[in-house]
Amino acid sequence: MIEKQQDKSKTPRLIISCAHPEAGHPRSPLSGAMAASRMRSKRVEMDEESSSDSDEEYTVQSALEDWHYGKSEQTITNYTNRVKQFERFLAAKYNKTLEKAKRKHLKAYFTMLNKTCSQIRPDLCILRSMYRHFVKVGLAKKDPTHRFKVAQQLPAKQSRDLSSEQVRKLFAEAQKKRSKVTFAILQVLTYAGIRIGACASLLNKDVVRRIDDKNVEHYSLRVLKGKGNKSRCIPLKQSIGKSLHAFAAIQAKKSVFLFPGRKANAPLTRCAVHQRLKTIAKRAGLPHVSAHWLVSTLLSSTTLRIN
Repeated sequence: MIEKQQDKSKTPRLIISCAHPEAGHPRSPLSGAMAASRMRSKRVEMDEESSSDSDEEYTVQSALEDWHYGKSEQTITNYTNRVKQFERFLAAKYNKTLEKAKRKHLKAYFTMLNKTCSQIRPDLCILRSMYRHFVKVGLAKKDPTHRFKVAQQLPAKQSRDLSSEQVRKLFAEAQKKRSKVTFAILQVLTYAGIRIGACASLLNKDVVRRIDDKNVEHYSLRVLKGKGNKSRCIPLKQSIGKSLHAFAAIQAKKSVFLFPGRKANAPLTRCAVHQRLKTIAKRAGLPHVSAHWLVSTLLSSTTLRIN
């Protein structure tokens, strides 16, 4: 009884599957099998074509470009400088290229760095990341850095927290300059805590003013492609935000950039922003102060007040 029911159920299924939708008459099972085999062969050909496209052979340059993808401009610059330094060492001492480096070459390079650098941790981290990518894309067979241990970062030689009095000295020196640019730069670095590169590339429209339902003004700074290539909106103290918003309105008549450079349609360079900060720091008797100090001060002292 069960076998007959199975046979009866199979009969209409065979007729439906073999019926030609356009001709209106049944098609033989053999022609259906041939069509299926043709479809399978076409799929194999398509898979072979797609796999051949993905099997790209990398050069050192193309692998480095692929490794840089998604990183911020400042990160790429830092990585490139350290990699080039190691590349010059390899070529001069061993006549080797990056993908041919071995553990003994890295050991000699780190020994050389130890003579002049307080720590080799940044170089090791960067080279390890690069060689892992080389292995991933098939440019190198082994990672020559895998046996090296990354040491803990050394503590800062001195505390990077500035007192309120020291911050006031910086602003006092910035106010002595005829141009208001340095003062505005100091406001951004002190109260937004962003990197010099992000500060230099700010636009006038990035200083945002908003009025809530209670008619209270709120100010924020929009940072595009900051640390980690991320974008975010940083709330500002009202007095600082109001000052920067007024400064941006004046600057908008000259350029789209909050801190325009000498070249047309270009912002101040990172070096120019850094130099302005170092100049007022020296005049204030704080030559060691950099943008990192201002970030550290902001994070550790949320109650900082500038009268």
